[in-house]
Amino acid sequence: MRGFVTITDEKYMPMAGMLVKSILQFSQYPIAVFHIGRRSPWYNGKIFTRTAPELSTYHNNTCYMKAKCCLLSGFKDGFWIDADSVALPGIDNVFTHVPENTPLLQEITGRTQLPVSPQIKQYLGVQDIKTYRQAHGIRFNTRTTAFLRCLDAVVRERPQEAEENRGFDEHWWNALLSVWGNGAAHIVDRVDHYHDKWRGAKYKDSYYVHNVKSTDVATEILKGARR
Repeated sequence: MRGFVTITDEKYMPMAGMLVKSILQFSQYPIAVFHIGRRSPWYNGKIFTRTAPELSTYHNNTCYMKAKCCLLSGFKDGFWIDADSVALPGIDNVFTHVPENTPLLQEITGRTQLPVSPQIKQYLGVQDIKTYRQAHGIRFNTRTTAFLRCLDAVVRERPQEAEENRGFDEHWWNALLSVWGNGAAHIVDRVDHYHDKWRGAKYKDSYYVHNVKSTDVATEILKGARR
């Protein structure tokens, strides 16, 4: 089964609702929404609501729960998408990129890469990370199960490093990708970060827009995408 995966709490539920709305509008596939606290009011044959793993197990940081949610989603072929995203008409094209033995993430291009924590590098035996990838969109399938389980275990078992790198879950993804072996490819550059206003000409070939700051902005993007 193929589908999308995300996570939300009560604070982010309005934004997650806009993501769900955009998936329903532009995708033929369902979305599994993991919840922390109160469940959403969304009921639809394409929406699966799931209870998230215990937050304290993940250092009270939802970013560290991505791998586990992918594993628990029930999808053998899936795509993680952050809740502050809005799907565009080309969203289902994310599934044309097929992972080998590691998940596919978007490579950062055209700007300075984030330095990975020395503690994480030391723990995983990483010498150098040549390519830095972002984890707002993660393409996974049954071939990537071993990687996702390993990442999930590492994050849970290293509380000190997790706390010191709070908010930078990508550090873990990139460090593990660099030592996992071949297959660490990336999704082509079809994801846009929202900055000021809707730019339809730029976004027309994109899969989705990430880093959407409000439901008003999400509504604006959806209106523009339907034109």
